[in-house]
Formats: sequence, structure tokens, C-alpha cells
Amino acid sequence: ELAPGAIVVAPLLSDSALFGSDFGIDVGFSEASQPYTIIRKKLLWGKFIWPRWTRAFFVLLSIYPKVRPDIIFCPSVLPLGYVVLLFKLIFRVPYIINLHGLDVKLAKRNLWKKFMLKIILRYAKLIIVNSKFTLKLLTGIKGAEKKIGVLYPCPQPPVWAPKPEDLHNKIN
Repeated sequence: ELAPGAIVVAPLLSDSALFGSDFGIDVGFSEASQPYTIIRKKLLWGKFIWPRWTRAFFVLLSIYPKVRPDIIFCPSVLPLGYVVLLFKLIFRVPYIINLHGLDVKLAKRNLWKKFMLKIILRYAKLIIVNSKFTLKLLTGIKGAEKKIGVLYPCPQPPVWAPKPEDLHNKIN
């Protein structure tokens, strides 16, 4: 849960169906009712501009003077890890990285990405992984071992699952 007053920069939703609203599904989440601010911006360039993540850097750079964050939470190591690493080096803003096994496996397939994975994790204030398997994938990265914590995802019922009271009404 985020603290009141926190600011979240999130990608634009290209389709409201991602939240189920087009299908009449109540997902129990309304951005307007949250105690924190959500800023939706397009974070990546199209396929023909490289590197695509530079757009996210400029988006954060444009809101940085107004916000001045104490810490940045990054949901993936690549490509957004490049952005938070630059913010750490330029503005000294610490960051937290959240990792899944696929993030690590994909980064380790390419020599440059493997190198950048190590750098990004070395500068992170905290590294959150979703399993012990992902933790094992990160063994041997100098400077990262003491900052890694396992936080298991909390399973939620799918948004399309009927509510218990709806099932009770159908049975009776």
C-alpha cells in the first residue's frame, strides 16, 4: 500500500478493457479514489526510435522539479532500470527494483543486458524478488546480495470470477 501523497507514474492505458470496464466487470479499483496521485504518460517510444526507454527518462525529468521524489520504485529491471539508474547518478534519488525470474533470464541472454543488470542492481537501494528461484538467479552479483528480499505475490481472485454473493444467489 502506498502512502498518502505518493505519486505514481504509470503507462497510458491503450484500452480500458485492461481493467475490465468494457465488460461491465467491477475490479474494485478506481484511480480517482486512491489517496495518491497517478500520472499516466506514454513511457516508451515507438518501434522506430531507439533506445525506446529514453521517453520515460524525459517524462520523469519533466515532472522531477515539481515532485522531487525521496525514492523511486521500478517495476522492471529493463528497460526502466536504465531510467532509474540515470536518476540515481544525476539526482542521487535512490530506487527500489522489483524482479521476476523472466526479467533476469531475459537479461542474462545478452552480454550488454547482463552487464547492465549487474550495474542497475548494484546501485539499487533494495531489490525485491518474487520467489526463491529468482533469488538463486541473482547469486554472484556483487553488491546486490545484501539488498535482496523475497516478497511472494499475494494471489487475488481473478476479476472475472463471480463474487461469493453472486454464486449464493444463483444456487438459491
